[in-house]
Amino acid sequence: MPQFNHLKTYLPQVRSSYNRIARIIQAIISSHVDNDGRIDDFTSLSRDLERYGVNLNKWAGEFWRQILERQSKGLKNDWAKAGIKVNNQSSQMQFAIVQLQAQAVNEIKTLPLNAAKVAQDLSRKAALETGDRAESLIAQLQGLKPGYPEYAAKRLARTEIARSQSLLVQKQAEDVGVTHYIWRTADDSDVRDAHADLDGKVFAFNDPPYIDGEGTHGPGEIWNCRCWAEPIITVKNQ
Repeated sequence: MPQFNHLKTYLPQVRSSYNRIARIIQAIISSHVDNDGRIDDFTSLSRDLERYGVNLNKWAGEFWRQILERQSKGLKNDWAKAGIKVNNQSSQMQFAIVQLQAQAVNEIKTLPLNAAKVAQDLSRKAALETGDRAESLIAQLQGLKPGYPEYAAKRLARTEIARSQSLLVQKQAEDVGVTHYIWRTADDSDVRDAHADLDGKVFAFNDPPYIDGEGTHGPGEIWNCRCWAEPIITVKNQ
């Protein structure tokens, strides 16, 4: 039975690339921070981070084009194992890929754009703290211990891979007339309680469940969610 879940296949590559971006962001921040955790020129820091965000455009677009094409091909093979032919060149699929590509590019640019404000807040807190707490905040600003860029990049990598998989599966399902799916989780201790309650339940692709505190969405469509949709295939195309 095809699984329709390839998060572990693509996550290492995305996470590695996003970690590299996080290190560059941290280096930019560190270059503006003194030994006491003070930012030398916030306007200059913001400008440097904004410039880096703009420079990510071309790379991110090409990076995600390749990832999405590989994802859609892998999922197409899952459908094929179930006897169903999927056309990844259809206008609907191509539009979905372009849409996901644009969204992923915009999301990765939030890392440097948000970093200036986060760094400013940490600097202010460090100035008000003493002892180990102050040292910990300063260490984050200086890149001596993990901070915002690393944590945000890790979460974003996981989110974008799961979200793109979710939409691609849905569009492929719509293309071949499959209407429902089974909600599947990663089945470990990190799964949200609300999502664990949905595990094994059936939903329509065009009518996802409402989840308290999250709103209406399908598996893999919210921050840090690793859930996935297993299409219910009842008819095989030959």
